[in-house]
Amino acid sequence: MTASVSVIGLGVMGRPVARSLHAQGFLVRGWNRSPRTPEEVGDIELCATLDDAALSETIMLVLADPAAVDAVLAELGGKLTAGQIVVDLGSSDPQRSRAHAARLGAAGVGWVDAPVSGGPEASRSAGLRSWPAQSRTTWRGWSCCSRRSARLSTSADLEPGTPSRS
Repeated sequence: MTASVSVIGLGVMGRPVARSLHAQGFLVRGWNRSPRTPEEVGDIELCATLDDAALSETIMLVLADPAAVDAVLAELGGKLTAGQIVVDLGSSDPQRSRAHAARLGAAGVGWVDAPVSGGPEASRSAGLRSWPAQSRTTWRGWSCCSRRSARLSTSADLEPGTPSRS
C-alpha cells in the first residue's frame, strides 16, 4: 500500500518537501492557505479544500510560524481521525506542541514535533535534517515516511515539545 501524505503549506519549503516525497513514491497531495497554481506545484495533486487534504494518512505542516500552525489545526477541528499522524516541520513553541499533542492524542491522532533545518535547497535534495520528538507509538508510523524523506537525528523516546536538538 502506498502511504498518502498531505503537505499543508506549499511555500518555499513545502513545495520541495512535497516533490521529494512524490519522487520517492508517496501519494502526495498539497494544500495552501493562499491559492497555488498547478504550474507552481508540478506533479503534486492540489486539494481544493483543507477537508480534502485531511483525508491522508499523514498530514505534514510546513507553515510559516506557530500562529499559522494553530490556525490550520483549528480549521482541521474534528476532521482528523484516529490513526492519522500530524507532523509539524516548523519551529514551534514547546508548550504549544505539547498542547497540540495532548489535544490530538485524545482523538487517537499522532503528533510529531519535527523541526527541520537545511533550507529550501536541502528540501529539494531530500537533505533536510530533522529532530522529531513524539511518543514511541507515533514514531512507528512516522519513521517509515521520514527515513525516506530526510536524514534524521532522532529522539524517539521524547514527548512532543521536548528539546531534542544536539
